[in-house]
Amino acid sequence: IHEFSLVSYDAKSFSDAYDANAQVASLFYKKLKKAGHKVKNSVIDSSVDDTSILFLLKESIEEISDSFPCSIRIGVGFHNYDQGQYHYLGKALSDTEQLAHVSSLVKSFDLGYVEAPFYETQLKTYLALKDLVHQSCLVCYSSKIHEFTVALLEHSFTAVLFDYPNLTDFRDNLHAF
Repeated sequence: IHEFSLVSYDAKSFSDAYDANAQVASLFYKKLKKAGHKVKNSVIDSSVDDTSILFLLKESIEEISDSFPCSIRIGVGFHNYDQGQYHYLGKALSDTEQLAHVSSLVKSFDLGYVEAPFYETQLKTYLALKDLVHQSCLVCYSSKIHEFTVALLEHSFTAVLFDYPNLTDFRDNLHAF
């Protein structure tokens, strides 16, 4: 997994979300260090498996959840597709295996956001994941070639990620409707 984030969809203010996220992050980094994992400049040692990180994040959220007026959810950026497979520490998955894996992570860790869980041309797989988790998790599509028209027309995702300089490309795609 490329990155982890903390998100709040029900905070009444940015300040509430920021404070809750800061407390979770602080507790999470303490737990990582206590477990013997190395962290440098917010980058976790690559030898730590993703499930361990997600367990510690979820545990950190649960420990502070009663002290804030908003909920905190975990977001995951995958970006791990290379040469036809999705790569993790010590294993590589096919599209079908990735779908099962991501779906399982959403359910097991109450993920609120998954970004680029599949290669951008795998729209049927995006759609399958969206159908499985859309009630509880945003499925974010990302395109390296900045082409969103087909994915938009096929309703393959519930969120989109694009670079601000390419906003005109996205607007052009929206005008296709």
